[in-house]
Amino acid sequence: MTNEDPSKAVSLSLHGGTGTGKTNTSYIIAQSIYKKGMQSKFVHLLSSTKASPHEIHIDQYKDELKELIETSVKNCERSMFIFDKFDMIPSDLIDAIIPYLDDHDNLNGINYRKPIFIFIR
Repeated sequence: MTNEDPSKAVSLSLHGGTGTGKTNTSYIIAQSIYKKGMQSKFVHLLSSTKASPHEIHIDQYKDELKELIETSVKNCERSMFIFDKFDMIPSDLIDAIIPYLDDHDNLNGINYRKPIFIFIR
């Protein structure tokens, strides 16, 4: 968090069975970084069952996800995105996230090397 020029966005992948504390761990991370913790407008919890319930609307979900990431990072370069049940997200939607995780100085004029992505499985 103190590196002003990271080479990539922070990405964490939390795996484990139900009740092992993956979601709680992501809440603790958010609480330690943001004054308002999970209530911060720069912390986004996305559940696969709520964010993309219908495959036929995948293009719409991709556009909405891109807009969320771009708008949030534009307003706060250390925005956090928590993807719960990541293993249930359609692969087409995952493809929409990949450009923000790659090693880019900027994408569409925005630096995506400072946000935090947490993937819970």
